[in-house]
Amino acid sequence: MTGHLKKVTITTTFILCLLYQNVLAAQCNITSTPMNFGAYDPMSTVPLTATGSFSISCKPNKQIFNITLQLTSGNSGSYSQRNMVSGGGDQLFYNIYANAAQTSILGDGSGGSVSLTQIVSRQAPWDLTFYGQIPALQNVTPGVYNDLLTATILW
Repeated sequence: MTGHLKKVTITTTFILCLLYQNVLAAQCNITSTPMNFGAYDPMSTVPLTATGSFSISCKPNKQIFNITLQLTSGNSGSYSQRNMVSGGGDQLFYNIYANAAQTSILGDGSGGSVSLTQIVSRQAPWDLTFYGQIPALQNVTPGVYNDLLTATILW
């Protein structure tokens, strides 16, 4: 390539799936900020990172409430290496982590991933940031890449 940079625009979309064990036990509000990596430069030697967040607040009938967050593996079917796909079928590898050090893959607790659990009360909502990374130097064609993940909230 002589003087031309390829840029790839990608997004990761989350769908919240709420599983109600006892509707009368709590009233919970869940909001999310989706992760958007923006433009990916396949020539860059630096991985592309992004963050997203969940905010979970509940009004339980009891003082404290135990909540677990799980995330699906998306297109890849594997937590070890998620992938986004373009309309042309190309793949862009990435992953989502539970910590800023990017050592704990956010998932459902299987396949080397972790699910997250937090005690929530009326006075203490759960504000959770998750961290994404696309490894550098992936040879992909320009286009829009995305993956659809489902977040499950258990209580």
